[in-house]
Amino acid sequence: MNKPKYTLTSISEDKLRFVFESIGPKGTVIKAVEYDPFDANGMYYNLALVDMDENGELSDNVITDNKDTEKVFVTISKTIDLFFEKYPQKRIVIFSDDSLRLRLYRMIISNYSHEKEQIWNFFGLKNNNFQKFEKGIDYEAFMITLKNDKIKL
Repeated sequence: MNKPKYTLTSISEDKLRFVFESIGPKGTVIKAVEYDPFDANGMYYNLALVDMDENGELSDNVITDNKDTEKVFVTISKTIDLFFEKYPQKRIVIFSDDSLRLRLYRMIISNYSHEKEQIWNFFGLKNNNFQKFEKGIDYEAFMITLKNDKIKL
């Protein structure tokens, strides 16, 4: 993606945490993208976008609305590329208990998946089964893999 993105101010050595600053009408907000394994085999990683306060405490239930959604998404996209460079066989899952966030994720994937579809696969979870992502469908979660991952659905 050749769109504006934020500079990553910190990248953990294991490529599981990326920090950047969101700048907009709400001021400068420190954000982190974290990848946390959540299955016994370490195949699936949850992608979480969180706000970080001045004490380093993380919160994933804050809606910053700093009017920079596209720039934040492009920055997250960069972290996904870096994650897959280190972990090419892993799978990234994005889920939330918040239906508004799920709708936002769906809209972002719908609007930008064509820019990454040459290298990433996109899936949506519907009725406890992952299926190839299709625009306009409400999903319970999303999964991204590299194209070389021959996932069986």
